[in-house]
Amino acid sequence: MDKKHIYPVVFALDDNYVPYLAVSIQSLIDNGSKDNFYKIYAFHTGLSEEHINMFSVYNTDNSSVEFVNVKPQMDRIRDEVCIRDNYTETIYFRLFIPELLPEYKRVLYLDSDISLVSDVAELFNIDMGDNVVAAARDEAVAAVDIFSEYTIKYLGIKGTDYFNSGVLLIDNENYRKQGVKERSDKMISKFAFEVAPDQDFLNVLLYGKVQFFDKRWNRMPMPDPNFDDSNLKLIHYNLNFKPWRFSDILYGEYFWKYAEKTPFYDVILHAKDEYDDEAKARDERNLARLMQFCRDYIDSGKRYDEE
Repeated sequence: MDKKHIYPVVFALDDNYVPYLAVSIQSLIDNGSKDNFYKIYAFHTGLSEEHINMFSVYNTDNSSVEFVNVKPQMDRIRDEVCIRDNYTETIYFRLFIPELLPEYKRVLYLDSDISLVSDVAELFNIDMGDNVVAAARDEAVAAVDIFSEYTIKYLGIKGTDYFNSGVLLIDNENYRKQGVKERSDKMISKFAFEVAPDQDFLNVLLYGKVQFFDKRWNRMPMPDPNFDDSNLKLIHYNLNFKPWRFSDILYGEYFWKYAEKTPFYDVILHAKDEYDDEAKARDERNLARLMQFCRDYIDSGKRYDEE
């Protein structure tokens, strides 16, 4: 039998997000081809052994899950990056992919709040040219005026050129050839972004080095009469579009379809019951604060590199 082609996929998480990672992995495996091997890496800085052991069910003939502790890498930058509100240090783990997985030409990073409805191997085959990453334009930025205004006035990037970093195909060879790590090390010690900390940083760092792919590979649960649902490939339950919190999320049925198959189904159901009015109010305050950050930076009249 021919050797299976390996597709490396990285997730980032802490103990709080373990159940949702399981849903993402379940969806990846269910939609994967038996002719491929999906090598899944879970980056973390400390997880319970109980949680790690529960993922052994995903070590199969065509998939495996390896947990990688990135605490040494995170310790190097922790004092230089911005972490606030619902953001945790996990948002920066994707920066370590080319360093920790140099043996692969391409590596796919996925947020842990996604559900695949197609074989992720398809995404690896897109033509990236000399670009360092491939990603989708951020639907939320395009849809919300203040976000678009912020990206162009503060970051110097048009909303149509601003990508969402939750689904990120990284070309390790181009990353090294173009000296991205060296520029990243310089930038991260100089600039701290408060609005979308990791995503703003990556957009500035990789501006002009991005191959944009169709949003069917990073479809957010936002109404769009022009989107053909038959082309759906990957759903990204970003921002407050969480089906484990709300019952009326677009494409939420896909999440629950895979959640039922995981070892964490009861935990996820309990989490939904615990999402009470106080938690909702907290998230609404965080969203308002996000909007205010955008307004403050716009009103400052300065770009990020003029502070």
